[in-house]
Amino acid sequence: MTERAQSVFIYAPDYTTPYVQTLTFGVTRSLASNLTLDVRYIGTHGVKLHSSLALNSVDFRNNGLSKALDVTRAGGDAPMFDQMMKGLNMGTGIGVVGRDVTGSEALRRLSTTRTLIANGDYMGVAQFLNTTNTGTVNFPGLQSDVVVQDGRAYWTAVGTGAASTEVRSVALTGGTVTTRRLTGEYAMSGWPWVVSVTGGKGNPVTLRDLNTDATVTVTTTDTELPVCGPTWCRVSVTNDSGLVGIDLMHPDGSARRRIAGPEATPTIADATLLDRYVPLITDRGGGRTGLSLYDLTSGNTDLVAIDVANVQGRDGVLWWSTGVGTGIVWHAVDLRAIS
Repeated sequence: MTERAQSVFIYAPDYTTPYVQTLTFGVTRSLASNLTLDVRYIGTHGVKLHSSLALNSVDFRNNGLSKALDVTRAGGDAPMFDQMMKGLNMGTGIGVVGRDVTGSEALRRLSTTRTLIANGDYMGVAQFLNTTNTGTVNFPGLQSDVVVQDGRAYWTAVGTGAASTEVRSVALTGGTVTTRRLTGEYAMSGWPWVVSVTGGKGNPVTLRDLNTDATVTVTTTDTELPVCGPTWCRVSVTNDSGLVGIDLMHPDGSARRRIAGPEATPTIADATLLDRYVPLITDRGGGRTGLSLYDLTSGNTDLVAIDVANVQGRDGVLWWSTGVGTGIVWHAVDLRAIS
């Protein structure tokens, strides 16, 4: 099943056939030669009737949420909401939970939940907490969109205010999400670096070390479009007619080399895979395209496949499709297995 909006119905394993019992009772009595009293009762009784239950409906009775809302409604502060909402900026007049207000106070002030709590509509509050966006994550399609390091998962989200980023993390075992705020717009890169995402021709790229706050600025000319990681930058060189060539260099500008001409186009968002390979879509003539792979170690470019689409790469695995519609076929190669 690939349709995400499709409903799935599953019967309980102890399901039994429902049935209905019908009961009729009547008394007729002659009161006179021309008068008869007739009293009847007709009843129905359903037995083992079934009903439906949405398993993914929000729950507030069995997870402590009901008690936390009781405390909040009474004017107290529930630790559950302090943990759940820590670091969230709830907007003007409320502030950041854990710094300016408690979680319960934030819910009492927020216009959406204030009325729900006052009316005792705990289902409505649970639905709000379950579905409300608490910050747009920033996933530009890099293989480092989510980085796992030292038992924690790290990602970035759009911060509040102009040009700011929230670096968020949570333990792989669960718990409170921690937030670190940065000035500027960044995405996760190879640990411990983040990379600026406000690029464009001639715009510098900034790499920032989350451990030391050291920064590296990659500068290019107004005809160059850089894509950078901590080790390599891929630079698309252009002129008024379009793409001229593709270069690779270190963020400090060293070891710069031309790896392809105008016949090639970068096909993934990252500068490289495994700091070694650059997948390229190449013009093979006759309206056909090929998937080629540049190897930094050997300096060679090898043709991988012809007439490809949907090229992606993650963690050293390169995959693509051929064919269309019901004839589509997926292929993959593990670059880590190449010596």
